[in-house]
Amino acid sequence: GNKVIIATDDKQMFNRYGREIRPSQIVYDLLLSINKVELIAYLKYKENENEIEGSLRVSPSSLWQAHEIAYDVACGGGHEKAAGFTFKGTMEEAYDKLCREIERRA
Repeated sequence: GNKVIIATDDKQMFNRYGREIRPSQIVYDLLLSINKVELIAYLKYKENENEIEGSLRVSPSSLWQAHEIAYDVACGGGHEKAAGFTFKGTMEEAYDKLCREIERRA
């Protein structure tokens, strides 16, 4: 229903800019400003190639529970509107697991 956006890091961008200087909050704010979007997920590479950092943001009026999704994807945590996790595996595996957890709640 066009309520969810999942953004993923690009390996070339990670290699070019590293992990620390990428402005994630700007990405969340921009994507949450899109009409009808309620949940943003952003998957980023960590230094270890087999670890993916996931961040979730939920719009203020949404019923999605970010902390529940983060926990079910990879024992992550946070609160209702913002949460995160570290997934041990590839970007594709993290993406697939995240999609399954979102679809389960849709």
